[in-house]
Amino acid sequence: MVAKKRPEQEFLDFLDKYVRYHPTTGEFTWRKRASNNTHVGSYVGTIDPKTEYLRIKITLRKKSIRIQGQNAAWYLYYGEWPEFIIDHRDLDRSHNAIENLRAADNSKNGANRLASSNNLLGIKGVRQEKSGKFRARIDYGRSYEFSRLYETAEEATAWYRKRAKAIFGK
Repeated sequence: MVAKKRPEQEFLDFLDKYVRYHPTTGEFTWRKRASNNTHVGSYVGTIDPKTEYLRIKITLRKKSIRIQGQNAAWYLYYGEWPEFIIDHRDLDRSHNAIENLRAADNSKNGANRLASSNNLLGIKGVRQEKSGKFRARIDYGRSYEFSRLYETAEEATAWYRKRAKAIFGK
């Protein structure tokens, strides 16, 4: 529910001084040369191949930390470290444009995902019952709701989307 621990202030000061955030594109570039390996205007950070999140590594006095791009974006745009999870609206974990980022709790963050890989229909929240009819299920917090049985997957999907909007908003 809460974002990762706030980095020590010296690391945040380094971000402020050396890194420029471009809110419309979500990219980070060097504002100043921080070392012989950095060049003004070149990109900052790398995409973690396992998680697909942009990571920014900062090393100061032999101590290194990695900051997720969405948290760095939030900090550099709003001037404060997020006290919550920063969710990517479009599900692209490396797309850190400020309009694509939103504050979320665990439930809202968990709801913003595609159908799971073991979903045979490939439709989020919808499954086919043994009767051949379709039912939707929506999870929120530690609760969940089931729809009634529908003749088509489209009807169950419509119920799911309506309930998701009511529970989670956009």
